Amino acid sequence: MSIPDFVHWLRLFRTHFPDDSRLTDLGISWYPGPRQPEHDSRLDQARDVGSYSPYHVSLSSWGVDEARIQVCVQGEGEALFWVGSSIDLDRCYYGFDDKQLDQIRDLLATHREEIFAAWERYRVYAKPARARWLTRLGEVGAA
Repeated sequence: MSIPDFVHWLRLFRTHFPDDSRLTDLGISWYPGPRQPEHDSRLDQARDVGSYSPYHVSLSSWGVDEARIQVCVQGEGEALFWVGSSIDLDRCYYGFDDKQLDQIRDLLATHREEIFAAWERYRVYAKPARARWLTRLGEVGAA
């Protein structure tokens, strides 16, 4: 999709869905034109927190201005947690029972600094990428 077409549809999207979470992805993982594999690969690397047997933890938040960090924990199941001053379950998609969710919460607390480091690494890369796209999209991207 061309940039002018994207801007047209973005205006419509913002008008009808002003609170849609995908707007936080604008210029980071959501941009006009073909995918940019090198960019997407760098984002994936930056979002990876690590593996802590038997779980893998990665950032799930895309927006660079979030107050809390959303992480995805995968293992026998998949769950999203909010990490900030506290660690709160957002939702469990499948596979984890209450005991496992408590264990995962403790695991995230233990690795909180690594989560914050991944978040900062992600933001250092994503913020300028977003700013470049917003500039290319014109004032509609900055609204």
